[in-house]
Amino acid sequence: MKNITEYLNKKNINILDIMIYALFIAVFKSYLGPKILQQGLKFLGLGLVALYLWMNVEKKKLLNGVLPLAFVIVISTVYGFLCGNIGLSSVVHGGFHGMCIYLSYTLVKHCIDSGYQEGMMEAVYRVTSVFCILSFLSMVIQGHSPDGSSVTYLFGYKFMTSYMFMMWLGLFRFKYREKIDQDNKFKGLYILLILILLGICSWLYCSTTMLATFVFLVEVFLPKKVKQFLMKPYVFLGLVVITGMLPFIIKPILELSFVQFFITEVLHKSITLTGRIKIFESIAPAIGMHPILGHGYGNVIIQTLVGYGNAQNALMLFTIDYGMIGLGLFMFILFRCVKKNSIPEELEGLYILLYALIFCSMVEISYNYIWYVILFIVGCWKANPKGE
Repeated sequence: MKNITEYLNKKNINILDIMIYALFIAVFKSYLGPKILQQGLKFLGLGLVALYLWMNVEKKKLLNGVLPLAFVIVISTVYGFLCGNIGLSSVVHGGFHGMCIYLSYTLVKHCIDSGYQEGMMEAVYRVTSVFCILSFLSMVIQGHSPDGSSVTYLFGYKFMTSYMFMMWLGLFRFKYREKIDQDNKFKGLYILLILILLGICSWLYCSTTMLATFVFLVEVFLPKKVKQFLMKPYVFLGLVVITGMLPFIIKPILELSFVQFFITEVLHKSITLTGRIKIFESIAPAIGMHPILGHGYGNVIIQTLVGYGNAQNALMLFTIDYGMIGLGLFMFILFRCVKKNSIPEELEGLYILLYALIFCSMVEISYNYIWYVILFIVGCWKANPKGE
């Protein structure tokens, strides 16, 4: 590995860039092409990152705060298999899922501890830009349908495709924060990009991400004090909890006349939220069956109870999958990542991306690998990095 690093340095290529690209290829796997190729790239990417970290990170640093969550994901999945809730393939995928989360945090932490904070962000921006270009090309080729689940794009269905563009917009906000805040022409360009994203989400028939995109637009005009307030730990964690509890308080909200008007006349959606109300009613029984360790990764308990779908709420799906132990670790990691007493202004763009994903989490599964990567960057960020 040392000889490879020296060779790459001679070619002005940082090996950490290679590891970031490998991680992204692994966690954001392609859904087009032969499955053996999809899984092969995932295995290769994770293997490269794991090997690099094992050889270059102090062993005590490998025992970080995200490792227990990865273990619980695996343990819950094995438990679900033993209970007959899931098949053997889900156990394998659950192991990969836990590994993806753990390696994402460990690589981000290593990059920042190595003084490669800015370089890491440039690499993340580059690879996300390439992924968005490829996603757009797949959209042109595959077309679209009002039933978004019937069309598969490069990185999955309409939701993941929309999230990928949202991630790029958040990284753009981060990268050009000062220009957007100080130059009205550049701010105008940023607003234009937001409108383009709205157009993309509309074309994909993805109303949830359309509404979430307005979070970016509203942020442009928010006073600085409001932005600082929104980045406070208790505000961030409070919104995660409130949006997670939506399935249990949604009925009284839907009885409000202006809410009914907005859903049926503006969004042109069913007042049942496309069958979500029936799903939300099944969440408590699903959790109650296995409250401690959950049903495991890839379970279909909601389909069993309702006949279709998943939990349609990110926090509740996490609880169904990994139980109260998993939920506790998830919230602990969130707290650790956002507990800073002073949040650097440059993180505003990343926070607004996280808030957009929190908004989506009310009725979708938005706590995905984009969520984890951005959250870990926020959690590990150093205000005054050295060694760049």
